[in-house]
Amino acid sequence: MLRGTSVISLLLLGCAGGAIADDEMAPFNPMPGFAPHMIAFDDPHGQSDMWTKELPCSANRATVTVKFDKAYHSDKWAPVAKVRLSPLKPNQVADATSPTVAAVFKAPTDTFKLNAWVWVEKVMGADSDGQGYSPADLGAPMQIDLAWTQNGDVTISFGGEFEKRMSIGKPVAGIALAVSWAKFEFIDLKVGHAGPPDPNCAS
Repeated sequence: MLRGTSVISLLLLGCAGGAIADDEMAPFNPMPGFAPHMIAFDDPHGQSDMWTKELPCSANRATVTVKFDKAYHSDKWAPVAKVRLSPLKPNQVADATSPTVAAVFKAPTDTFKLNAWVWVEKVMGADSDGQGYSPADLGAPMQIDLAWTQNGDVTISFGGEFEKRMSIGKPVAGIALAVSWAKFEFIDLKVGHAGPPDPNCAS
């Protein structure tokens, strides 16, 4: 009987967790003109090309489609694309107390383009923590959805199949798109708000 009760409890917890995730990724109202329709980077030399923009105070959702085009060889670094959320605005200087969270796409480098991976990475100063690696099919564009709370809890969903949560412990203020040793396109980046108004933001 105890085992049955435990199973039921676990199922209820799983359903509750799913409901929370569904609520966080609920449809939102995008803010018009936030970003160009397509932002493309072709970085064959590891220059770490980047596009950054300050987020409106009320923003707590974002979605973008990531399209892989080409990977370049490096003896030291993996070809990657990132969608990064930060507690800093683009003109502020990062320090060891300002962590960022990023959705990371490792481009495929084998002959048949089968060794692509995605994960969520938290970086604070010189330390990084990448958890929840998952194989990915980057043969077709992948949509990712991002949601964050007022205190910096971030949820990222890759194509609706793989989801990961991490926290920066501070309000999210900026978003960045970055590519290194690869060619990627970021298509139709939308940023907006879902849920009750944020009392910390002016109406």
